[in-house]
Amino acid sequence: MSTDSVRLPTAAVKRFDWIVRDEQAGPDPACDLPLRSTPEAIAIPTIGSIVPNWLLVVPRVRAMSMADLAPEIRHSMYLFGQDLAREMRPVGRPLFFEHGARALGNVIGCGVDQAHLHVLATEIDLLGIALADPEVFWMAADSIDPWQDLDGSEYYFVQACGKAFVGHPRTSQSQYFRKLIARAAGVPFQWDYKVWPNYENVRRTYERFAGRGAYA
Repeated sequence: MSTDSVRLPTAAVKRFDWIVRDEQAGPDPACDLPLRSTPEAIAIPTIGSIVPNWLLVVPRVRAMSMADLAPEIRHSMYLFGQDLAREMRPVGRPLFFEHGARALGNVIGCGVDQAHLHVLATEIDLLGIALADPEVFWMAADSIDPWQDLDGSEYYFVQACGKAFVGHPRTSQSQYFRKLIARAAGVPFQWDYKVWPNYENVRRTYERFAGRGAYA
């Protein structure tokens, strides 16, 4: 079996507890070393990188979703993500998305139970693919604070080309955007980060931000 296709063991602690505890690194040495940081959040490559140049921005405080954060914290995180996206602009269009869980153990939270914003650069038209999905009710959102008018229900968030949308699914599912990206990338079965960690793309992302590798 390829090293990029493994069944990861179930952790006794949550995926991002090390960030909330202000530790320097997490349990997975391939993914859990910060690439960039601010007082409010850190950026790390995501395990399960279906494509390279894919980061997570994770707040240092406990929260279920971006919508649950104080407005000033999520605004700072959003600006941080935009700075990261500009660094990756030569490889594709910047994308932002989030699976917005609102309660512990929610299937939409992908087993993480901690807020995190996905930031990546790719030629995949994730926004167009998502908006064409009839199983999600999409609404245009504010481009400065897309989360400001949300109620307490779970949601999806996607932003690209200056346009932001929040969606409410008919049926909640885990790793929704990963499934869309995997299909568009021609690897439809590699959406589950717990089975396909795709460490090679993680390594390429680290090298990109460390300045050792070319855009790829």
